Amino acid sequence: MLVYNSDTEPPALLTSNFSPTEISLDSDRRAIDFSVHIRDARGVKLAELRCVEENHTLLLSRIVMSGSFAGRVSFGAIDSGFNWVSSWDGNRYDFAVSAQGLLPPETQALNCSWYAYLEDSLGNSQLIETGHALRVN
Repeated sequence: MLVYNSDTEPPALLTSNFSPTEISLDSDRRAIDFSVHIRDARGVKLAELRCVEENHTLLLSRIVMSGSFAGRVSFGAIDSGFNWVSSWDGNRYDFAVSAQGLLPPETQALNCSWYAYLEDSLGNSQLIETGHALRVN
């Protein structure tokens, strides 16, 4: 059995984009386009995109890496459930996601910042501030 004691680096978020940055509750357009590129030498175990306001995750996209739903991407609000919105391209060592999530109809005003939580198969993890935000008013 091989043990990789020297690998202490968590997965890397190479690129990220979220658009738009503002959505009106009165608008018919409630879609959020997002894309990320993630890489890790030992393979990504868990990848989540979280929109956080005052230490509470309000919106979440989970990139499923294994199991019966491997290769799929979900999006939704923490308190209202999730929908499958896309799939990812590549492999668990280097992959890209380009997807569109819809705000649930019951979404209320919010002002959150996008983070990526990434964990590899050895347990190395990090929460990365992407520099992107979303305002819904």
